[in-house]
Amino acid sequence: VCVLERQIFDFLGYQWAPILSNFVHIIIVILGLFGTIQYRPRYITG
Repeated sequence: VCVLERQIFDFLGYQWAPILSNFVHIIIVILGLFGTIQYRPRYITG
């Protein structure tokens, strides 16, 4: 059982690295877009 769990964990480790990196990148882009939308009126009025 331990060998099977280790093989599954290693396989998911290789698969989850790019998935998590893409997920974090998408979250950063969304937060950046919301930040620009919130701070745009300040730049226009200022």
